[in-house]
Amino acid sequence: MKKEMESTKLILRLENGLNTAGKMTYKQVTFSRVVDSASDEAVQAVGAALATLQDKALQAVIRLDQQKLSAE
Repeated sequence: MKKEMESTKLILRLENGLNTAGKMTYKQVTFSRVVDSASDEAVQAVGAALATLQDKALQAVIRLDQQKLSAE
């Protein structure tokens, strides 16, 4: 099995207020074209910095790595 990195994305999950049942809802903001070699710590730091520019409170910074699998 061969893995090939296709893309890395940074997702900010932001609190978006309460629904009619009183539960928190979330909004996601996605930043694509993140450098594949970026460390998790760097992605977290950038996500936290970008969150300060948002109107809503940060709930989570998510790193999404997409890889293509193929038989050799």
